[in-house]
Amino acid sequence: MTRASEATNKGYEEKWFVTKDGLRLEYRDYEATAPSQKTPIICLHGLTRNLRDFEDVSPLMAALGFRVLVPSQRGRGASAYDANTENYDPEQYAVDMIGLLRELEIESAIFVGSSMGGIMTMIISQSHPDLIAGAILNDIGIELDPVGIQRIMGYVGTPKLFASWEDAALSCREGNGHAFPLETSDEFWHRFARRVCHRLTSGEISYAYDIGIAAPTQNAHSGVPDYSSEFETLADKPVLLMRGQTSDLLSRETVQKMKYIHPELSVFEVPNIGHVPFLSEPEAWQRVSEYLEEFKG
Repeated sequence: MTRASEATNKGYEEKWFVTKDGLRLEYRDYEATAPSQKTPIICLHGLTRNLRDFEDVSPLMAALGFRVLVPSQRGRGASAYDANTENYDPEQYAVDMIGLLRELEIESAIFVGSSMGGIMTMIISQSHPDLIAGAILNDIGIELDPVGIQRIMGYVGTPKLFASWEDAALSCREGNGHAFPLETSDEFWHRFARRVCHRLTSGEISYAYDIGIAAPTQNAHSGVPDYSSEFETLADKPVLLMRGQTSDLLSRETVQKMKYIHPELSVFEVPNIGHVPFLSEPEAWQRVSEYLEEFKG
C-alpha cells in the first residue's frame, strides 16, 4: 500500500510504498503543473543511485504536463534495506515497480531508465509489455561494456565514511570526474555528493546504499549479460536511447545492434558526458522534451 506525507513546496509529495514482501520504499510523486491526460512517467535510477538522481529533470517533465513518479529501489536512499541480499536483483526491482504501478492503478507509463533502471525497463517490457507506453533508456543497452563493468565492480559494495560533505564531494569528484570533465566547480560536486550520499546517525557521511547490493551483482556479471530478448519486446514501442558521448558502459557497437533490433530506435549522444547523464543537461533535456512532446494528452 502507499502512504503519502504532507505535500512539499518542491512540487512533489514524499510517499511510501510497501512491497509484497513487506519492505517500505520511498518515492516522489510530482504532479503535472497543468491538468492533462498525458501518460504518467516513472523514473528508475542506476545501481548505486536513488531518487535524487532525477531531482532536476523531474520538475521539467512535470512542467510539460506529466505526472512523474520517482522511487528509490530497495537498499537505496531512504528505502528499506533487505536482509536477504539475493533480492538485490533487477528482476526483483522490476517486480517491486510493477507492484507500485498496480497499487496506483496506472495501466501504462513512460519509463525513464538510467543504467540499471534501463535494464529493469527491458525486463518489465518482457513480462508486462502493456505497462510500457514508451521508454527512454539512459546510457544502457543490450550488452554492457566490460570496461564499464570493471570500473563499477571496482567500487560498488566498498564501504566509505566521510567526516564532512567536503570530503564526500572530493570522493565523488575522484570517482566520477571522468564522466563529467567540464564540471570543475565545487558547487556541482557538492550537489553530486548530496544526491548519492547521506548522513548517518553517527554524524559521519556515507554513500546512500546498502553495500549488500554488490553480492548478487558481482555474481551476475561473472559473464557479460545480454538483454537482446528483453529489448526485442520494446521493438513496437517509441524508444529513445540516450548515450553519454564518452560512456564506458554503452558502446557505439551495441547501439548499432540495438538499431538492428529496433529500426525506429531514436539515438542521441549527450556531448562531453560519460556514464551516466542526468538528462537535465541542456542538450539532453532538449532531446528528451522533444520525445515527450510526442505523447499528447
